[in-house]
Amino acid sequence: MPGTLPGLNELLDAKSVVARHHGKVVTTAYNDLKASTQQRIALCARASGLGRMPPVYATYVFYEATRRRDPSNVMAGGVKLIEDALVKLGVLANDGWRDMLGMAAYHRLAPNLPGVLVFFAPSGTFPDDQIDLERDE
Repeated sequence: MPGTLPGLNELLDAKSVVARHHGKVVTTAYNDLKASTQQRIALCARASGLGRMPPVYATYVFYEATRRRDPSNVMAGGVKLIEDALVKLGVLANDGWRDMLGMAAYHRLAPNLPGVLVFFAPSGTFPDDQIDLERDE
């Protein structure tokens, strides 16, 4: 998926921004940020031909343009948003213990090509041995 995803700090900051109409909470910046990001993820998932998957192992490779954001912040927010979007899209049945068998996350610097790659492997396999983490720019 091209481009960066919101990190955990951005998601937490957005949680505190609330819009009200006649005293009632109608939206939060978090909901808007999550919805727009999930739309981007869904477009990429559809374009890649992802269909319904059985329980899987997931490997995430986050490529950042700079070292400004902490890797754990980038990965925590990104994994949350990707898995939620794939559940909403129907690619994953759920993002709980039964359907997400395990995960690994890596980070790399890619000034000219930020984004995230996600690899899935079914039960009984683990994809990390087959992944080249370096990215040609």
